[in-house]
Amino acid sequence: MTNPDFEKIFPFSDELEHYKNSDANKYLLFLRENRTLLSILKDNYRELNKVLDYHNSEQIRQKLWNSDPSFRFKLQKQIARHLSNYLSSLFAVVDYSRKTICNYLKENPYIFEKYNSKKDDYLKDNAYHYFIQDLRNYTSHNTYIKIGSELSYNIEWSEPRKSIFVVKSEILKWEGWHKNSKSFINSQNEKIRLNHIIKEHFSEFEKFQNWTYLQILLVDSNKTEAFLTEIERIYEKARAANMTHLLIFKESYIRYIKFTFKKAKQSSKGYS
Repeated sequence: MTNPDFEKIFPFSDELEHYKNSDANKYLLFLRENRTLLSILKDNYRELNKVLDYHNSEQIRQKLWNSDPSFRFKLQKQIARHLSNYLSSLFAVVDYSRKTICNYLKENPYIFEKYNSKKDDYLKDNAYHYFIQDLRNYTSHNTYIKIGSELSYNIEWSEPRKSIFVVKSEILKWEGWHKNSKSFINSQNEKIRLNHIIKEHFSEFEKFQNWTYLQILLVDSNKTEAFLTEIERIYEKARAANMTHLLIFKESYIRYIKFTFKKAKQSSKGYS
């Protein structure tokens, strides 16, 4: 008895080889690279927050403040490691955007102008960005970030507040701070608390990157439409041959791109 799936395997293999060299596949790899970099950043951000939550948790309060100081130092060193990983992945996204995304967006002058305007707004309105950027340079070119732990009390608070900080006079020993970040540092107290700065900066940075991703899809709408048509076609061929496992995307990815492209077309300005 003839196996209908078997009859489709060899023709599909040829189709797959052709697809792998197609513009659609190159575009898919380009889109995936963008999202993968952001995904790595988000993973590092979650890992950093896990150790910050542990640092601030009630379960280790006594151990952190009342026992051997070596425990506190080890935890602070762990936080410094996670923070350095986060900062490295953060500016991997920035460097990739400068080198690759900007070149692609230039293909559509209107989109590129809108991107530059949004980027300027983000940088000018985000007082934390220059500081975060130079904090990465501090740990890359000077020394590790010396984390401090703080337990603050106030009669107006329902419970003590815990945070990590860097000491202004300590980090200013490095001469590599740029004008904007140095101005920010000088505007702070001697203890520069990092929890709020990291959280607020990441929130705005993620919004900006997601907005940028929508603009990528709009640079050439016809190209994106053709891309969607092609990945749907090759997926249906793969499913008919029972070989979807050979593709680097699943049906859920097609739904995701369709939804995102629709969202991009509906949103002409502002963060999404």
